[in-house]
Amino acid sequence: MEGLATVPVDAHVGRRAGLLLSDAKASGLTVGIADAIIAATALMLDVPLLTNNVRHYLSIPGLDVVKGAPA
Repeated sequence: MEGLATVPVDAHVGRRAGLLLSDAKASGLTVGIADAIIAATALMLDVPLLTNNVRHYLSIPGLDVVKGAPA
């Protein structure tokens, strides 16, 4: 995976993920913890999220989701 960086999950990402989970619950939506952490990381870094699981992230405001290549 040349050219990709590893991004640690820190307290800032954890707090943002917690807010995403809380907002989703308040809206009657379900977001998995792992998806919330991944989304929070992309939001904190202000980068698009490349995924094959677009539907997992559609309810997260401000997140730029890009469909990945078929597996």
